[in-house]
Amino acid sequence: MNTRRWILLTLSILLLAAASPAFAEYPYVGLYGDTLGGSGGATRSRTQTWALEPFDWIEIWVWWLPDPSKGMTGGEYMITSPSFLLLADWIQNPSTTALTLGDPYNGLAFTFTGNNCQYDWYWSDRLLFLARSTTQYGDVQILPDPAVSNPPNSIIMTSCEPNFPIYPCMPMNDRVGVNYIRCYPLPLNGAIPLSSNVLNASFVRLISSGCGGYEFKSIFRLYPKSAPLDTIIIDHASPTCPNYFDGCDNFNINLAEPMVDGTTYVLEANNYIESCVCANAVGLMCLPLSDCPNYSKLEFTFSASIATLLQSSSASLRGSGIEVAWELSSSDEGTSFFISRSENGGEFRMLDASGLVRDGLHFTYQDRSVEPGRSYSYKVEYGVGAPTKLLFISEAVSTPAMPLMLYQNKPNPFNPSTTISFYLPQESVVGLEVYDVSGRLVSRLIAGERRSPGTHSIEWNGRDTGGTAVASGVYLYRLTAGKETVSKKMVLLR
Repeated sequence: MNTRRWILLTLSILLLAAASPAFAEYPYVGLYGDTLGGSGGATRSRTQTWALEPFDWIEIWVWWLPDPSKGMTGGEYMITSPSFLLLADWIQNPSTTALTLGDPYNGLAFTFTGNNCQYDWYWSDRLLFLARSTTQYGDVQILPDPAVSNPPNSIIMTSCEPNFPIYPCMPMNDRVGVNYIRCYPLPLNGAIPLSSNVLNASFVRLISSGCGGYEFKSIFRLYPKSAPLDTIIIDHASPTCPNYFDGCDNFNINLAEPMVDGTTYVLEANNYIESCVCANAVGLMCLPLSDCPNYSKLEFTFSASIATLLQSSSASLRGSGIEVAWELSSSDEGTSFFISRSENGGEFRMLDASGLVRDGLHFTYQDRSVEPGRSYSYKVEYGVGAPTKLLFISEAVSTPAMPLMLYQNKPNPFNPSTTISFYLPQESVVGLEVYDVSGRLVSRLIAGERRSPGTHSIEWNGRDTGGTAVASGVYLYRLTAGKETVSKKMVLLR
């Protein structure tokens, strides 16, 4: 018999009542992608959710609705999700004490310790995903725990009736759609003058019409920084990709009047819909929206001498850092490059450019000094001696913020001691306890202490609160930081 299943049966005294008939209407279990109510207060109203940008958060809640006369003491289930979602954090409901074994992806079983019966809506788990893409969509689904053998092919809930019988759950909504963003500015990545009358605009992600060809000149607006109302008329904007319907991140913008040497210009990209249904197909569609106030903009200075020098530029996340890259059509001997960085919209500060790598006319620079949860823009200047000239300013790149993390203890299994580590995204009051599988407190390693942001470690010597060495077995360690609680299991072998 599966160990985790046996433990749940033992804790809930589930006996053979699994053969009891299912409720006529209840119990129900379902998923909701909902951030409207905040932590512990989701409104159970959203069955679709969206990512606003790469590495944005997707929040999924697991909700249970037991029969109001029979209640619930626990349940079992598992979660599946599309590959572009990365499970970054898993938070259990801190309002009730629950013993949890397993994890949502491989099968999770939980039961309340003490006399905690639930008779109304109850959220058991809150899953936080990082969306690694905003050009895909898929479903997060709730499925039976593969450890469940009786009753078959169902998600189960145990009631508060005598002997705690098991009932199969009927799904309220067994999936949450993770869709394209609804309304967002075109994310400009660069603006490169190809001549006085042609400007090349590039974007962070691909754009695909999905519903036929469109005239793109209404998407863009170009004007001198010193005269925002003096808009330059755009004759046409055309994608540079060979097959536009496969997606494109580059457009040539043809101007009705030439740009002036030495003038700083602002290029704006108006809003567009990234999720549309057209001809019975979902695709990316680029359209200006009058009811969405957001837009992205980029400044550049037109220089007649470098109008054909810069071919492309980019700034993007690469592992734990940001890579800034550009390519030139030519470069004078002795040309030096100067790189500066703006953090969260602040002033540009010079970086050490000694790490700049050149491959022919292609240049790359790795900035590994970035911090989680920040936004960075880069300015690259060039020159042979002084003065220097602006080559480009990149679009802002955001680094993902790290959530509260509880790491697996090391070593595991262990004897006689092990180290438990955790990461705090912000200063918090922390509690760390060890429990046995019956839910009994074994040891309190941290008791309501305020800890600073960052990674912390503590050793457990395999002894209880009285100093007695505990027996071999499975133990749970639970971290509480503010209102969030996470837990993992470990094995002691003597």
